[in-house]
Amino acid sequence: KRYGIKREWIKPLEYGSKAWFDYVYRSSIDNATGHRAIGGDILFANFPIHTLPFESTDEVLGDVDASNTPLKTLEGSPGYVYGWFDVSDCSLKSLKGAPQTIDGEFICSNNHLTTLEGGPKKVGIHYSCEKNNLKTLKGAPELIKGDFNCSENNLKSLQYAPAVVYGD
Repeated sequence: KRYGIKREWIKPLEYGSKAWFDYVYRSSIDNATGHRAIGGDILFANFPIHTLPFESTDEVLGDVDASNTPLKTLEGSPGYVYGWFDVSDCSLKSLKGAPQTIDGEFICSNNHLTTLEGGPKKVGIHYSCEKNNLKTLKGAPELIKGDFNCSENNLKSLQYAPAVVYGD
């Protein structure tokens, strides 16, 4: 007790947890839409997170880097990312729950994916899914404004590849 005010100790929130994320970004709700617009980059890389702390209606105005984490699912991803979304070098077997729109790069390289189903429908700059176990490109977006890299996989054909790729 100091200056007549009772001090209450709050249990520290684990970095990257849903409770931590909600506490840090609680004031970023857009009252008109009810969606949470989160400014800045969200960096979870090399941190032992097992789930992403977003709501499917969240919009991230920067990048999301969850590379080299023990993620096994993309459930808990934001719906829209204005920057890049990196989930390379995780333990993903599926893209189910991924953001549906990414204005920047989508990087899901070096996982255990066999298909791109459930992945983003719109990717702005670059889509990188190399070094997986892809047997099909089913689920790839139809249009990519940049590059599409699906090298070092088990593909027998390019069926379901994006119809239009403006880059390499």
